Amino acid sequence: MMVSLIALPFLGLSTIMSAVLTAADRPVAGQVVNTLLFPLFMCVGLTLLYYFYGSILTSFEVALLLLGVGVACGLISVLQVIQEVEISLPRLTWRGTIGWSHSAAWLSIASAMAVFQSNLDVIIVDYILGSEAAGVYRLAARLAFVGSIASVAVQPIATSVLVKYLSGTIDADEASQRIGLLAAFTSIISLVAAVIVVISAVYIMPYIGRDYTGGMTVVIIIATGYIFYSLAGPGGVAMRVLSYDSLFTWIVLLMLLASFLSYPVAAFYLGINGVAASTVLCAIGAGWVFSCVISRRERINLSVFSRAIVKALARKMV
Repeated sequence: MMVSLIALPFLGLSTIMSAVLTAADRPVAGQVVNTLLFPLFMCVGLTLLYYFYGSILTSFEVALLLLGVGVACGLISVLQVIQEVEISLPRLTWRGTIGWSHSAAWLSIASAMAVFQSNLDVIIVDYILGSEAAGVYRLAARLAFVGSIASVAVQPIATSVLVKYLSGTIDADEASQRIGLLAAFTSIISLVAAVIVVISAVYIMPYIGRDYTGGMTVVIIIATGYIFYSLAGPGGVAMRVLSYDSLFTWIVLLMLLASFLSYPVAAFYLGINGVAASTVLCAIGAGWVFSCVISRRERINLSVFSRAIVKALARKMV
């Protein structure tokens, strides 16, 4: 349950950032941000496993783990996305300087990278904590993957809505209203689940096991942060589809910030200052990217390039 609660904000935030940057014709940057968020989620889950197994990672180890895995996943993801887009658009080059060929060797390397990236977190957990913890982590990751199905399904919808908003061509027609209702409905379901967890965590955690009662406060903190995130979801859809209001925009952004800050608060509560500091730095970086995208909204349009990126990412996720 705790891993699922941690996974929900991660999946939602990665979906929003990927949709924003894809709509802004910055798909490679979106994929890099998405893969940089993954090791953050992995590090938080890993430190919680340490917490329940009786020891905690030091701040320096967490910082090094986050930096190394983040850089590795980011580089692997960039190469894979460029290769997938090059298959869709043979004449495309990255920034007009780098071109790739359809060689069998390159396809084999990309496939090997994908396999390595998908098992990187399990390899690290197995090396640090042992095979028993790796088995628990793999089971939790499989359960969390169920929630990613909804995230993948909402990704194209979120991208289409954000493109209309960022390009200044808001059209509150029937299709846009249906998109807004779908996004609001999924957010409301998650909101109800998070509220139930916050209220009943005191009664639920003892049934899971005595070892998990120590993480009750962490569950409540993360679930509370996800409540803010769920409230910001329908508000953001209404802001994009109906009208644009600066005060309402700031309220939505503050809710998203409050939800994201649940990570460093939970990490600080556990005494894991490295995770807390790294999460705050990631929040600052994500906010800077988002502000840069918003400042360029008058020049943002849906191009053939972004369409190819969406198709490539869809193939990769499926």
